[in-house]
Amino acid sequence: MNRQTIMLIAMVVGLGVFFSDTIMQLFSKGSAALPSLSKPSAPKGIDDSAIRALLDEARADSLAFGPDQWSSDFFQDRTKLFKSWFKVTGISKGPSGYMAIVNEEIIKEGHTMLGFRVTKIQDDHVHMIKNKDKIILELIQ
Repeated sequence: MNRQTIMLIAMVVGLGVFFSDTIMQLFSKGSAALPSLSKPSAPKGIDDSAIRALLDEARADSLAFGPDQWSSDFFQDRTKLFKSWFKVTGISKGPSGYMAIVNEEIIKEGHTMLGFRVTKIQDDHVHMIKNKDKIILELIQ
């Protein structure tokens, strides 16, 4: 016998031992029947009838999120978090356009920093975007 055949036999025996109770119930004769799976029941000691009543009475559209709610995070405003990652300490205008010093690094329009792309640099603002998140950084005076 080769190694693969031995592994296959070992797996079949292992699965047989693991599922032996289920297999015995399927082939046993008598009053032993499989438990009903039609309606889940709560564990003993927990009364979930009030929750089930609310779910039965609720309309389908009241339980689901709308398409406009899936794209937005309604738990927090991430703009403040993103702004805390950046510190604009200087902006200057050169012959090729504006340049800014952000986190001690010189950047121009189109530059990417921490996943945000610089879209526009003005006299006192730096506009950045990442996916749908837009932030405007102000120059620290």
